[in-house]
Amino acid sequence: MSEVSESKAHSSTSDVGFGQAAADEVSKFLPASVSKYVKAVGPYIDIAGYYLNLWYPIFVNIWNRAVLIWRKIQEYHPEEYAPMIMGLILAFLGGNFIALIAAIEAFKMCGWETTKKCLHLLYEDYMVVKAASDKDDLIDENNDGIADVLQINKRELATRKIKLAIKSCNPDNISEALFGLNTAFLGVVATLRAEFAYTITLGATIGTIIAKVVFSVAFPVLRRVIPEDYQKWIGPVIRYICRGFGITIAWWLQTLSSSMHSALRGGEQFTKGLMLFLARNNYSVTVSEGSHLFAAIMYFIALVGFYWQISHSFSLPFPLNILLFPLTVAEWLVRYIISI
Repeated sequence: MSEVSESKAHSSTSDVGFGQAAADEVSKFLPASVSKYVKAVGPYIDIAGYYLNLWYPIFVNIWNRAVLIWRKIQEYHPEEYAPMIMGLILAFLGGNFIALIAAIEAFKMCGWETTKKCLHLLYEDYMVVKAASDKDDLIDENNDGIADVLQINKRELATRKIKLAIKSCNPDNISEALFGLNTAFLGVVATLRAEFAYTITLGATIGTIIAKVVFSVAFPVLRRVIPEDYQKWIGPVIRYICRGFGITIAWWLQTLSSSMHSALRGGEQFTKGLMLFLARNNYSVTVSEGSHLFAAIMYFIALVGFYWQISHSFSLPFPLNILLFPLTVAEWLVRYIISI
């Protein structure tokens, strides 16, 4: 009877995913108020691990092919075409990603060097832990020809690997890296909020004005149809909706202004790339920075790009809306972060 119960306990333990097992082990060292949340993260770690294992080989293959292609096109001088391509993207699509472009620029100014250093520290620690883990995978203490890690359940494996990681890693490096990444993130957010402070303030002001009008008209009607116990929520909900609507209007006005700015910058980048291309290929037509021809090409690209954005109501047509959907999600995420 005891053998049956032990086998059931062993099977139930072995059915636990590695992520859940790791979360359970970490939660033992945390207060009860925090440990329950750490345990709840376990299943999501397992899901993330499953998809990471599924997609990692594909990403590695794509990266290796991209590096190979980049090496092959070096002879065609991509440093000339890249500014022209980026210039066209800014001129024709810049208004759709104003917050994302600003975030990239802010990251380059106040976060890139710190982040690069911190990621390098984390990578060094990762390689140390990985080497120790690879060595641990080969240990066979009972000399039965089977590695010990293959003879234990997932919970025991999680405990073993966590202890190994704690022994192998450098806590000072991890602490410095995490602090640096957090500082870089907060620096970027602060820069963006300062840059778009007028937009957010304008949106809040527009929302407050609209809320007063909507409240005076809608509140008497809603008070008659909504039960008394829930009437206290009428005001906050109206204000929140109107504030969101006001910020949307402010962002649209900001988009209009930023689109012209990105179109001008895109036209300038495109013309500089064209200037390098013509100079290298010894064309009879030369474009020098500051000349009338340079200005004519720059403003032509800027005006066409700005008109194209307005004519499409600052939205992406098919199939660009599908191809650039991840960038659209990132744009709205950045806007949300700097608006809250």
